[in-house]
Amino acid sequence: MSNETCRCDQTSNCIYPAGIYNQSKAIIPNEAFSNDASLLFAVPGVQVGCVPQNALLQSTLECFYNQSCLDIVITLTGALRTVSALNISNSISRFHPTTTIGYRDRVWNMVRIAYEKVTTFNLFKTALTDVEQGIYSTRVYILFLMVGVYVLTIYSTKVIGSKQVIVQNPSINQFEELNKMYSSILSCPCSRLSMPRSTFMHYEVQFHPFCTSRFIRDELWLQYWTMEFLNALNPDDMITFKPKDTVNDLIMAAFIDQQIQMADYESYYTQCQPEMCIYTIDQKLHSVTLVNSVIGLLGGLSVVLRLLIPLLIKIIYGIYRLCLHRTRGKKLYASDIEVF
Repeated sequence: MSNETCRCDQTSNCIYPAGIYNQSKAIIPNEAFSNDASLLFAVPGVQVGCVPQNALLQSTLECFYNQSCLDIVITLTGALRTVSALNISNSISRFHPTTTIGYRDRVWNMVRIAYEKVTTFNLFKTALTDVEQGIYSTRVYILFLMVGVYVLTIYSTKVIGSKQVIVQNPSINQFEELNKMYSSILSCPCSRLSMPRSTFMHYEVQFHPFCTSRFIRDELWLQYWTMEFLNALNPDDMITFKPKDTVNDLIMAAFIDQQIQMADYESYYTQCQPEMCIYTIDQKLHSVTLVNSVIGLLGGLSVVLRLLIPLLIKIIYGIYRLCLHRTRGKKLYASDIEVF
C-alpha cells in the first residue's frame, strides 16, 4: 500500500494496516495521508483509519498472543510497561486470535439479541394485558406443547393400522400360497354364481358286506343255507355297521356302510375362476400418515393449551398475590403487637 493514499474528507471507510513509522512530518487533518515514510514495524492484525471505531472493529488481537510482537511495540513506543503475551493454549475462548473485534462484537450482539428475544417472547399479548403473565404463559405453553409432541409421536408409532390387500386374477398357485398364510382371513369369491357339483365332486360308496357276498349272487342262494362251503361274513369288513344291527337299521341306511366324498380341487378352481382375493393385515402407519396424524393432533392440543394456560396462569398469580397479601398482613399485625 505504499503507493496508495487515503483522504478522510472523501470517505470514512479508509482502513489500512497499522505500523510504527519514522515520521517526522506532522499529520494535518483532511490532508492526504501517505504511509511512504520509513516503516519501523508493522503491527500484525491492527488497523487504522479515519474513524477509529471502524478501524478497531476490523482489527484482531493476534499481537497480544505474540510476546515478540509486544516486545517490539514496547521498545519502539515506550508506551507500555513489560507485559506477557496471552497464552492461546490456556484460552477457553472459541475465537481464533485472528478473529476481528468487529466480528466478535457482532456475534455477541446476536447472542444478546437472541437471548432477549427468547426471554421476552410473548404469544399472549392480546389475551393477557400483564406482560409478565404473558411471558410465563408462553413458556408453559411451549413446555406443554413439546411434551405433547413427544407423547403424540410415541403414541402414533405404537398405533397399528389395517391394510386391505387385493390380488387380481390369482392363479391356483398364488391362491394356495395365500391360503397357507391367511387362511382365516382370506376371501376369494367366485366369478360364477353357480356351477354343477358333478364337475368337481365325486362320491365313492361302500355298501354292507352282505350286498357283495355270495348270499345274493346266486338266484338259489336260499339253498346255500344248508351247505357247508358257505363262508361267514367278516365283521372287520364293516366300518359303520355292526353284526347285531337289525335288518330295519340296514334298510334305513340303504345298506351304505361308508360314503367317501372326493373333490377335484383344480376342477373346482377352474369352474370358480375368482377375479380377486382379498385379505386384511395389520401393520404400522406409514411415515406420511404418521406425520399427518401428529400434526392433526398437535393442532387440537395447541388450541386447547392456548385457551387453558392463560386462565391457569391468571389463577396462579391470583393465588400468589392473595397469599402474599395475607403474609404481609400477618407480619404487619405482629409488628404492631410488638410495638404496643
